[in-house]
Amino acid sequence: MTWDVIPDQYWKRNDEAYEFIQGIKVRNYRFDTLDFISREMKRGDTLDIGCGPRGMGTAANIDLARPPIIPDNFQIMDAQDLHFLNNSFEAVSIIEVIEHVENPSQVLREIYRVLRKDGKLFLTTPNPAHISVFIKYLRNKRVRIHCDHLHTWNWEMLAWLIHNAGFKDIEVCFWGFVDQMIKENKPVKLYRSYRLANLLYRLGIRNPMLHLNIFVKCRK
Repeated sequence: MTWDVIPDQYWKRNDEAYEFIQGIKVRNYRFDTLDFISREMKRGDTLDIGCGPRGMGTAANIDLARPPIIPDNFQIMDAQDLHFLNNSFEAVSIIEVIEHVENPSQVLREIYRVLRKDGKLFLTTPNPAHISVFIKYLRNKRVRIHCDHLHTWNWEMLAWLIHNAGFKDIEVCFWGFVDQMIKENKPVKLYRSYRLANLLYRLGIRNPMLHLNIFVKCRK
């Protein structure tokens, strides 16, 4: 084993990381996360990374391939190498994308570079601590994986990753695509664990395990 820093510095750094996490504001969102991001992305010059047909960006929408419905200002581009000038955007959204990229830290550094001072980042990713995972392990079952998901984080690790890229005013929220699909009257297979999560929420229980996704908003 090799140390990047001497052991005393390592433990001190761990203590600093823990103190940082204690200061993060954590909230529960319900139903309105994508609506909230969409409204925020209409203000000024904005970029949507991994846009698909959604295209929230007012100035640019990028993805690795052309979606079936091409949004305005669309470009094929890798998020790890953004072809934009420094300080180009008021806000950047990256919705269910960061877990797919080979180098998440590089993507976050690129986003930081192209954002203007105090520019906003809106990021979502799956929540690996969802109650469905917990129930699987309690039953000694294996969790179904997504073959194209290269990374996963609990909210604390994700907040630390974003902090290390230079972002400030980090706020963590929890939400779920199942909730959004119900709101939009789309068909969705409600597994028992999802029904349990929705029931517990209606009973007033507020816990990250009840939500399928993590939502982080922060500033440059």
